[in-house]
Amino acid sequence: MPVLDLGEGFELRHLFVAGIRPKNPGAFQEAIKMISSFPGVSAQLLDARSVAGQEHIATAALLAARAWSEKRNTSHTPATEVLLYASGKRQIKEAIAGFGVTARSKGWIVIALSGSTSRLASFSNKLGQIGITDNTLLELTGDKVATIIKKFGISKEEISLVEPLFRSTIKALQSLVMERVAISEVYR
Repeated sequence: MPVLDLGEGFELRHLFVAGIRPKNPGAFQEAIKMISSFPGVSAQLLDARSVAGQEHIATAALLAARAWSEKRNTSHTPATEVLLYASGKRQIKEAIAGFGVTARSKGWIVIALSGSTSRLASFSNKLGQIGITDNTLLELTGDKVATIIKKFGISKEEISLVEPLFRSTIKALQSLVMERVAISEVYR
């Protein structure tokens, strides 16, 4: 995914998202330390199994940027605010428990925000230290469907109502996830 501009009024207005196949999944804590200490970048790791496509992260980032710029943020870092929106949770502990990486995570999604696109380019170059970039991890594929349904509490009835609009279970599920992300704004 190229860098997305989240708009005026947000200090860290540029969003970079990438899928990473970790060299050592058990070293996720070291990877978190490395990405979170990069100067001028607010970054977070998500378990790739919890991400329902690029649109899912982009929607969460736009809502987080708006909350941050309006001083309605509930977290201490912009990337953690994106995690909260992406998970649809209000509590950071719940968001990390359900969507953060663990030693069992075979794929990671890196979210990074910065005021500088050149800083994000430098950040992107450092990711090679922790794994191999694989943006197919961002896609909602059939093997993620059951996990996404469970994590977002989406019922079969909801999918059956939306599926005819999209003529695709995957697209219907993505739509319902983005709805959950957007609705989380109401409950803040």
